Amino acid sequence: MRRAQILHHHGSSFIRHSSTCTSTGAILSKPEKKSFGLVKVTCVVIPFLYVGGVISREGAAWLEENDIFSPEDDD
Repeated sequence: MRRAQILHHHGSSFIRHSSTCTSTGAILSKPEKKSFGLVKVTCVVIPFLYVGGVISREGAAWLEENDIFSPEDDD
């Protein structure tokens, strides 16, 4: 069976995908949903926090090296 079939109905064309319909045209039931919410959040947040920290550290070192900003201790 082809992946998509073109159906002709009174002059208009419809495309029926075999992944959403049965061979008779009935709509398949909703697939199961697997949620990996915490894993997704962890995989996005941890690398971006690390990269942001590295950029901040390098930027602060560059500013101090070029005497643009030097934190002073008030002892």
